[in-house]
Amino acid sequence: NAAGISGEINDLSSGIELARQMRRYITDLQNTLEALQATMEQTSTGLRQVPASLELASASLQTHGLNGPALEELTVARERASMVSSALAEAVSALSSVPDHLTIANDSFSRVEGELSSQLGISEQVGAAAARGGVARETDFYLRG
Repeated sequence: NAAGISGEINDLSSGIELARQMRRYITDLQNTLEALQATMEQTSTGLRQVPASLELASASLQTHGLNGPALEELTVARERASMVSSALAEAVSALSSVPDHLTIANDSFSRVEGELSSQLGISEQVGAAAARGGVARETDFYLRG
């Protein structure tokens, strides 16, 4: 759940944890979207057949000489089914790019986690030095040569 993920980073550990949480969230999201997309594709395929079936129903009613409100309502239903079918097909198409974006984001969070984790040794050294009596507050102090 994304609502439970805080973007606040107070230290190296919380930065690493944020990256891990985001990677878990992305994995859950990928699984959910994969199932959703499969369901939507199946629904879209079935729904594409509905307007033709309703067209046949309208033609059948007319063949039997039935006109009026029932035929008009079938026409409205057919038009709406076509609109829904088109909208669902567009949604399926729009979702097709999401997995690639999620994979890229997941890879980025993996690199963030790796980069921050690679600094754990530095953090431990600074912590040990601080416990012995002092560490410079500015990192430039350590970079001047």
